[in-house]
Amino acid sequence: MDALKLVPALAAALALTGCSASPPSEKSPVEFRAENGVASSAPGRTSSGTKLAACPLYGNKQELSIVLAVPTRFTLQSADGTGCSFGYDWQNIGVSGNAAKTLRQRMETYLKPYEDIGGDESVSDITYEPDVPAFGGRRGERLAHYCFCDGQEIESVDYRTAGVVVGESRSHLTKPFPKSVLPNVLRSVSVERGVFGIVAAHGTAVRYGVPTGVNYMSGLEDGVQFGFQKPEYHRVELRVGVRPLSGERDRLSRDNTVSKLVLTDASRAVAERAGQRLNYDQVFKDWDNSDRIEHVVVFQSGKVRVTVVNESGDDQQQTFRHRLRALS
Repeated sequence: MDALKLVPALAAALALTGCSASPPSEKSPVEFRAENGVASSAPGRTSSGTKLAACPLYGNKQELSIVLAVPTRFTLQSADGTGCSFGYDWQNIGVSGNAAKTLRQRMETYLKPYEDIGGDESVSDITYEPDVPAFGGRRGERLAHYCFCDGQEIESVDYRTAGVVVGESRSHLTKPFPKSVLPNVLRSVSVERGVFGIVAAHGTAVRYGVPTGVNYMSGLEDGVQFGFQKPEYHRVELRVGVRPLSGERDRLSRDNTVSKLVLTDASRAVAERAGQRLNYDQVFKDWDNSDRIEHVVVFQSGKVRVTVVNESGDDQQQTFRHRLRALS
């Protein structure tokens, strides 16, 4: 659950009090500095129990990325080029780099009409502060509220400064009610030039650039998936800390939907490093019961693996593979 998009009917889960003060003046978000020294080039500086993550802002040519440290159990849940959510179970950290409206404006538009209406989508316990310490050494807005949304009891807190929002939502469906991780996350937030994300799992961290033409991104337990739309179905997956490709070949060899299985050495597999390449075709049933054949190529070097489904004729996937940078 994105801290800014908890319920479709509300559009943005923010709230309002009668405070008339204005938020502090805007400043550029470029090159926020994390209060605890976390940076995209230094994953080892994250505290115990956390890992480095990044939200690439590729949706409107901002050429920026939001970097932060999240609990190790959190995974990327969604990314749309303007913001991301990271979470586990019913606890979520949401970040946005496209927050043109202030929190106060969003509250006035989306939540005030639902305040204490009772029943589903009722909002209560709203507090708004226009000038408080936010993150990156800057002051900004703070908003906290409670919402009974789609049958869930959700508590949310959001901070905004210079058009960047970082927030947390926690649902009472989780027993026991989870402790807030937001204070530690806020101290780790930085905003850096360049469009990139970070995958961290099993003691390995990799920084990646977003391939062109991406329609959606979703998190995997040990990586991220990039989806492409027309002209044909196309997908790229980045995984870290995976088992050797020889084991993957052996597993696939027992699958009767797989054919043309070939494992070879590759002099430039991932990040210009030598490794292996695995090719195969796999048959799936479509919604109309017709056969769909996926052509798959997998490159692996060390603990980093890139899988391309229905490999395109251009060099996009090759560029993506070679620009990956191992951080640990």
